[in-house]
Amino acid sequence: MNFGLCFLKWSGCMTDKDLVQVDPTHWVLDLRQFVGMNFLDVKDVCLFLPAQSPLEANSALSLYVQAGGSEWMYRGCVCSLRPSETFPIQWPLDSADPQFPAQIGISIEPLAAVSQKEEQISGSKENFAKRVALDLFTFMQSFQGSIPTSHEPPLVVPANFVDRWFVKFQGKFRRDPDFLTRDGDKI
Repeated sequence: MNFGLCFLKWSGCMTDKDLVQVDPTHWVLDLRQFVGMNFLDVKDVCLFLPAQSPLEANSALSLYVQAGGSEWMYRGCVCSLRPSETFPIQWPLDSADPQFPAQIGISIEPLAAVSQKEEQISGSKENFAKRVALDLFTFMQSFQGSIPTSHEPPLVVPANFVDRWFVKFQGKFRRDPDFLTRDGDKI
């Protein structure tokens, strides 16, 4: 066994033998053969290496998704230093077109190339966290009534401000799930 994977709440353990090997370093699985058009409900996948992995130390096993005719989208990797991981699949938007497969791709790649992809993922998570913090700070400022200056007293907010902010945040998120990740506002 070169690797294994499991779709949380949808499958048991699968190995590389359950996927179609396209060439010596690439495997593909069409999820629709297991779950039909319900593939959009498959949210997480665990990818792992066996204890005696044949993967070289300078290589990584990368996971990609493709659906609805989209490009392959990187979701994460495992390597000898991190032999297992669970990834959110995050299917591409408009991916429910029945003419196209919903695929999981596995690829053996140089660890250096995958490290750059991992840095991009970390950067976008950090950016997301900054946007959430900025949204909370903006909400806190609304209790002050004006933009604070260095001569104003400290900001005082109600004890339940986090609860109130979270209710407001949930409403914004339900109306527009991408409002924090849109590039329109500078951090």
